[in-house]
Amino acid sequence: MGKYRFLLGLLAVLFGSLFLDANKAIVQAKENDKKTLIIYFSMSNTTKEADFYFITFKEKNFTESHPFSVASAPSEKADEVIFMIHKTGDFTQKIGQIKRGTKVSLEGPFGLFDRYVKSAKGPVILYGLGTGVAPLFSLALEYAEQKPIHLIWSTNGQMLTGYYQEMLARLQKTKVKLDVKQHRFTPDELRQKLTAEELKTGLVVVVGSAPVVLQVEQTLKAVGFSEKQILDERLTM
Repeated sequence: MGKYRFLLGLLAVLFGSLFLDANKAIVQAKENDKKTLIIYFSMSNTTKEADFYFITFKEKNFTESHPFSVASAPSEKADEVIFMIHKTGDFTQKIGQIKRGTKVSLEGPFGLFDRYVKSAKGPVILYGLGTGVAPLFSLALEYAEQKPIHLIWSTNGQMLTGYYQEMLARLQKTKVKLDVKQHRFTPDELRQKLTAEELKTGLVVVVGSAPVVLQVEQTLKAVGFSEKQILDERLTM
């Protein structure tokens, strides 16, 4: 973990970073359904789409720093960043205990997906696996009117509620192509969903748990994508 943080720190020096003390950012509001917690931070925003922060909550039993991906589009509200947190891991299971107004410190932002999507010459396929779709929502919203965006989401019925459903509804009003399925897409299903142009020139961004990302990447290669067309972020719980 120490080496990982060192590399992230180096990226921050090279590409710019934001370090917020506890007295500069507080939890402004939250919505909590059965498994999803959304936290809004008011701050001077240098965030890019699909960035992530290491967040430390200034509350007892929450002293460790934990990475969370940004789910909001920076162009929409410059002073607000939304993190969508699915309570699946040991740390995130306790997120519901965070009280409204809790002070936090943020280290970041980190992430490079925005640079690749912005410079992509062909269509962009954003492939979210479960909660991995959260940072891809922000990318899709930001570039919906600028280039061909295809959001593919493998999920389960329990996640098609609350904020996730709200984000899908917003994207349905844009030019983003949407394909959502409970459980994983088969190779044949992907061949039917993907165009020849996407297979030939598309950039694919895959985000999800590490073992599932690796399996999906093999499927993507089987349907015709080359390794150089695929970027990923492998989440840990």
